[in-house]
Amino acid sequence: MYQWIVVLFVCICMLVYTVGKPVHYDTMLYHFQAIKWIEEYGVVPGLGNLHNRFAYNSAFMPLQALFSLDWLVGQPLHTVNGFVAGVFLIYAIITNQLWNGKIRLSDLFKVMTGIYVCYTSGLISSPSSDILPMLMILYICTKWCELIESDVMDSSMYGFLCILGVYTITLKLSAAVCVILAIWPAIKLIQEKKWKEIVLHIVGGLVIVIPWLARNVIISGYLLYPYPQIDLFNVDWKMPASVLEYDSREIIAWGRDIFSVEKKEALWEWVPHWFDHSMRTLIVLGFVCGIIWLAMFVNRIIKKKTDMRQDILGIYGILALLSWFFSAPLIRYGMVYLLIPICLCAQYCLNMRKGKLLIKAAIMVVLIPVGVSYLGSIQSLQYQSLIMQDDYEWNLTEEMELAPGVKVWIPAEGDQCSADVFPCVPYRKMVERVELRGTTLKDGFRIKPEYCSLHLNAYGDEWTE
Repeated sequence: MYQWIVVLFVCICMLVYTVGKPVHYDTMLYHFQAIKWIEEYGVVPGLGNLHNRFAYNSAFMPLQALFSLDWLVGQPLHTVNGFVAGVFLIYAIITNQLWNGKIRLSDLFKVMTGIYVCYTSGLISSPSSDILPMLMILYICTKWCELIESDVMDSSMYGFLCILGVYTITLKLSAAVCVILAIWPAIKLIQEKKWKEIVLHIVGGLVIVIPWLARNVIISGYLLYPYPQIDLFNVDWKMPASVLEYDSREIIAWGRDIFSVEKKEALWEWVPHWFDHSMRTLIVLGFVCGIIWLAMFVNRIIKKKTDMRQDILGIYGILALLSWFFSAPLIRYGMVYLLIPICLCAQYCLNMRKGKLLIKAAIMVVLIPVGVSYLGSIQSLQYQSLIMQDDYEWNLTEEMELAPGVKVWIPAEGDQCSADVFPCVPYRKMVERVELRGTTLKDGFRIKPEYCSLHLNAYGDEWTE
């Protein structure tokens, strides 16, 4: 009974957060325009030349474009993040055993789902591509633990979760570490000679990843963006390798709170500044729990008490955390990677005499202030009604001719585009350096020959390494 009251409350909260105006800075930088390109043209060769962020090609954007429903309601909707956050949160609530006085490792992951949704609630109204992949990772970990707790040994079930992991990678490439989870089901399927299941899993993964890879090539000219090292295609719309290099470095720099690609800092130089501007308690707890899990893992190896199903999940959690930390450790990009070691470490408390009581108390200590903060943030939201979403922002723009009869719009100030014009791109210099491959926007874009030899960055300027 209580969980259904909570579910109703969650649905109302998700509605309130979803109808608000998108506040994510990147929404008017590129989210809205990327969605609009998909709605109008599907996929356009060399679109990344017009704006490098269009080449990010998250599989979330076609999903958002599908449910934009501008043709039906008279304005583009931005509801997908609110819907998926609500679905995952409702699942975490109604299947949690805490209502029955029990507690399992999978229940801890479900609690973390609630904490993550509360943390990211301010961005739910935006079509950000960060939320769904993080929720998918938590869901995969949760279901993996449920299979272990139910003593399911069927490797095909774990393999299905790995297929979901492949989809997660197409949502956000930084989630690629989750392929590690495929090791155990792959080994078991081969040992059991389940060739039919192996073929089905491979085909399932290919069906998901091939269209995404094809879009990468069409948009940027590369199989994986922003990695120019994988250069397999000689197409005229290929983005300059220097743009990919710059973008890759900029992502890392911003994640480390440096804000300068040219400014290279050693680990001991950027970590203190980054740590001081991040969620310090969560970071410390995540890394400490990761170290504790590693110690326990080594101890189990020595005592030969390992369970590959559990261990591969822990190894994934540690490697995902390290991969995030040494690349672009922005909390928004990897909060989940800090939550996974906390759950894995708490598993050992479940076997202690007073462990379950301790964890329940800890959950209440964490959830109560998080919930209060969550409710308090609702008061600061600005929305017109609960019937129709607030529209995207309309900003002042300037008209620019890309080719005879073909126009684009540029922000009059800053780099925030507007929802009332299309196509709109944030950087004038980049537009000046591209040309149409044909006579219409659908034909795509390429760099003008005179600029191909320049070492360009994502803004159309020259830069030096």
